[in-house]
Amino acid sequence: MQKSCYRLTETVVIWLSAEQNFWDVFEDESLQFKPSGLQQLILDMHFVVEIIVLGGYPSRIVHQTVSTIITQAVGAFSKRGIDPQSTLHHEDEWFVDAAKTSINKLLLGTSSGFDVSNFSCYLIK
Repeated sequence: MQKSCYRLTETVVIWLSAEQNFWDVFEDESLQFKPSGLQQLILDMHFVVEIIVLGGYPSRIVHQTVSTIITQAVGAFSKRGIDPQSTLHHEDEWFVDAAKTSINKLLLGTSSGFDVSNFSCYLIK
Protein backbone atom coordinates (compact mmCIF):
# COMPACT_ATOMS: atom_id res chain seq x y z
CA MET A 1 0.00 0.00 0.00
CA GLN A 2 2.78 2.45 0.90
CA LYS A 3 4.58 1.85 -2.36
CA SER A 4 1.36 2.56 -4.27
CA CYS A 5 0.95 5.85 -2.41
CA TYR A 6 4.56 6.73 -3.17
CA ARG A 7 4.11 5.97 -6.87
CA LEU A 8 0.88 7.95 -6.99
CA THR A 9 2.55 10.94 -5.32
CA GLU A 10 5.52 10.71 -7.67
CA THR A 11 3.17 10.54 -10.66
CA VAL A 12 1.15 13.55 -9.50
CA VAL A 13 4.27 15.66 -8.91
CA ILE A 14 5.64 14.77 -12.35
CA TRP A 15 2.25 15.45 -13.95
CA LEU A 16 1.98 18.82 -12.19
CA SER A 17 5.40 19.87 -13.41
CA ALA A 18 4.36 19.21 -17.01
CA GLU A 19 0.71 20.34 -16.80
CA GLN A 20 0.41 23.39 -19.02
CA ASN A 21 -2.88 24.50 -17.42
CA PHE A 22 -1.06 24.80 -14.09
CA TRP A 23 1.69 26.96 -15.60
CA ASP A 24 -0.79 29.02 -17.67
CA VAL A 25 -2.09 30.46 -14.41
CA PHE A 26 1.35 31.89 -13.75
CA GLU A 27 1.36 33.54 -17.18
CA ASP A 28 -2.20 34.93 -16.95
CA GLU A 29 -1.57 38.63 -16.41
CA SER A 30 -5.21 39.23 -15.46
CA LEU A 31 -4.52 37.38 -12.21
CA GLN A 32 -2.71 39.13 -9.39
CA PHE A 33 0.01 37.23 -7.62
CA LYS A 34 0.44 37.49 -3.90
CA PRO A 35 3.75 36.73 -2.20
CA SER A 36 1.96 34.34 0.13
CA GLY A 37 1.03 32.22 -2.92
CA LEU A 38 4.67 31.56 -3.73
CA GLN A 39 5.43 30.82 -0.09
CA GLN A 40 2.51 28.37 0.06
CA LEU A 41 3.58 26.59 -3.13
CA ILE A 42 7.11 26.15 -1.80
CA LEU A 43 5.82 24.92 1.55
CA ASP A 44 3.46 22.47 -0.18
CA MET A 45 6.26 21.10 -2.34
CA HIS A 46 8.51 20.56 0.68
CA PHE A 47 5.60 18.89 2.47
CA VAL A 48 5.25 16.41 -0.41
CA VAL A 49 8.97 15.63 -0.31
CA GLU A 50 8.94 15.08 3.45
CA ILE A 51 5.90 12.77 3.20
CA ILE A 52 7.74 10.69 0.60
CA VAL A 53 10.86 10.54 2.78
CA LEU A 54 8.77 9.64 5.83
CA GLY A 55 7.25 6.77 3.88
CA GLY A 56 10.74 5.40 3.29
CA TYR A 57 10.92 6.28 -0.40
CA PRO A 58 13.39 9.15 -0.75
CA SER A 59 13.01 9.66 -4.48
CA ARG A 60 15.61 11.55 -6.49
CA ILE A 61 12.97 12.04 -9.18
CA VAL A 62 10.54 13.69 -6.75
CA HIS A 63 13.30 15.89 -5.31
CA GLN A 64 14.40 17.01 -8.78
CA THR A 65 10.85 17.58 -9.98
CA VAL A 66 9.91 19.58 -6.87
CA SER A 67 13.06 21.65 -7.29
CA THR A 68 12.11 22.33 -10.92
CA ILE A 69 8.56 23.33 -9.94
CA ILE A 70 9.88 25.75 -7.30
CA THR A 71 12.44 27.23 -9.70
CA GLN A 72 9.80 27.73 -12.41
CA ALA A 73 7.38 29.32 -9.93
CA VAL A 74 10.07 31.69 -8.65
CA GLY A 75 10.86 32.57 -12.28
CA ALA A 76 7.18 33.23 -13.00
CA PHE A 77 6.97 35.60 -10.04
CA SER A 78 10.12 37.35 -11.21
CA LYS A 79 8.66 37.84 -14.69
CA ARG A 80 5.68 39.56 -13.09
CA GLY A 81 7.95 42.09 -11.41
CA ILE A 82 7.78 40.51 -7.97
CA ASP A 83 11.18 40.03 -6.38
CA PRO A 84 10.96 36.50 -4.97
CA GLN A 85 13.78 37.15 -2.52
CA SER A 86 11.89 40.05 -0.98
CA THR A 87 8.77 37.91 -0.57
CA LEU A 88 10.53 34.79 0.63
CA HIS A 89 11.62 35.80 4.09
CA HIS A 90 12.65 32.27 4.87
CA GLU A 91 15.51 30.04 3.83
CA ASP A 92 14.86 26.57 2.40
CA GLU A 93 15.53 25.11 5.83
CA TRP A 94 12.55 27.00 7.24
CA PHE A 95 10.23 25.43 4.67
CA VAL A 96 11.63 21.96 5.39
CA ASP A 97 11.27 22.48 9.14
CA ALA A 98 7.73 23.83 8.74
CA ALA A 99 6.77 20.81 6.61
CA LYS A 100 8.24 18.41 9.17
CA THR A 101 6.46 20.20 12.00
CA SER A 102 3.15 19.95 10.15
CA ILE A 103 3.64 16.24 9.54
CA ASN A 104 4.52 15.68 13.19
CA LYS A 105 1.36 17.52 14.25
CA LEU A 106 -0.68 15.32 11.91
CA LEU A 107 0.90 12.19 13.37
CA LEU A 108 0.43 13.37 16.94
CA GLY A 109 -3.11 14.61 16.40
CA THR A 110 -5.42 13.04 18.87
CA SER A 111 -8.91 11.76 18.40
CA SER A 112 -10.92 9.36 20.44
CA GLY A 113 -9.42 5.90 20.42
CA PHE A 114 -6.26 6.96 18.57
CA ASP A 115 -3.05 5.93 20.30
CA VAL A 116 -0.21 8.13 19.08
CA SER A 117 2.42 6.10 20.93
CA ASN A 118 2.31 3.55 18.11
CA PHE A 119 3.54 6.21 15.72
CA SER A 120 6.45 7.68 17.66
CA CYS A 121 8.92 5.91 15.39
CA TYR A 122 7.62 8.00 12.50
CA LEU A 123 8.29 11.39 14.05
CA ILE A 124 10.67 13.40 11.94
CA LYS A 125 13.75 14.62 13.71
